[in-house]
Amino acid sequence: MPSAQGNSITPTAYLKFRRTHGRLSRALITVLISLVLAFDLLSVYAKEFMGAPLLAGSVISIGIVIALLIILCILAAALYYVRRINSAYLDMQRAEDG
Repeated sequence: MPSAQGNSITPTAYLKFRRTHGRLSRALITVLISLVLAFDLLSVYAKEFMGAPLLAGSVISIGIVIALLIILCILAAALYYVRRINSAYLDMQRAEDG
């Protein structure tokens, strides 16, 4: 994998980058799948809770709020992932340049 100056990146730096990528990917996937699974189980087994209005007389249910929070968590995880991986990649390049 060539760097910006045309130097090749050492296998050690690349393997470190791949380990960082793998650990972060597995952690985020596990957390996000767990959130979605919990939401699904609540939707199936706690229909009254998920369908209950957020406030008395409100049209918005607790389930809608939880779904929106899960969507925000997914977006935040994606942004965090991109930031961490880009940072790790830049660190790998700096190690090769300096």
